[in-house]
Amino acid sequence: MPKAAPQKAARKVLAANILYARTMLGWSQEQLAEKAHLHRTQIGELERQTSGASVDSLAMLGRALGLPMHVLLTPPTEAHPLILAGIQAQLQKGEIDGLIEGKKLPSAPKRKPLL
Repeated sequence: MPKAAPQKAARKVLAANILYARTMLGWSQEQLAEKAHLHRTQIGELERQTSGASVDSLAMLGRALGLPMHVLLTPPTEAHPLILAGIQAQLQKGEIDGLIEGKKLPSAPKRKPLL
């Protein structure tokens, strides 16, 4: 079986890692594009492996996902634990930010009157 061309292999790795990170965060392609300051169609093209990413796009994706950009180009078996660790930190930060902004403040339990 012939090996995939290096360009196609890199696109496949990048696509798998972007899709994995995005779905683990529960984001749509549009949400990721907005956070990365890229166009929605570019995210779709990267995930479908129909286009490659520039270094600038990789940096913007990494920043949006909270990951060093080299993780996006690491084979999925090695990258997925790193992605999960990065996402966990991002989700915890989101929960803290939500508390600070008053979005997720827990409601006080109702108490019965003493009398």
